[in-house]
Amino acid sequence: MLACASKHMHEMQVCILDMDHASDVLALREKGFEACYIGLAPQSSQDMLHNIEAGLQQRPLPGYEPEDAAQQLLKVHVASLLPICSG
Repeated sequence: MLACASKHMHEMQVCILDMDHASDVLALREKGFEACYIGLAPQSSQDMLHNIEAGLQQRPLPGYEPEDAAQQLLKVHVASLLPICSG
């Protein structure tokens, strides 16, 4: 993925990567991948929690109560956004 994106950038083409996790963006930064990062996230933690709960209804996590799983995932998502937002 990184090689392909770098090739397009050197050819002055726009390359859009869809990153599902903030850790993926941090990994790219650590490798020196220079890019313009645009983050899209829900407007509030309540909106994020609603999205997580909707996802859990479609794909429940085995061994977890839905509310417990949603709260744990919310904590993980919020914590993963902090390094991205702080620079």
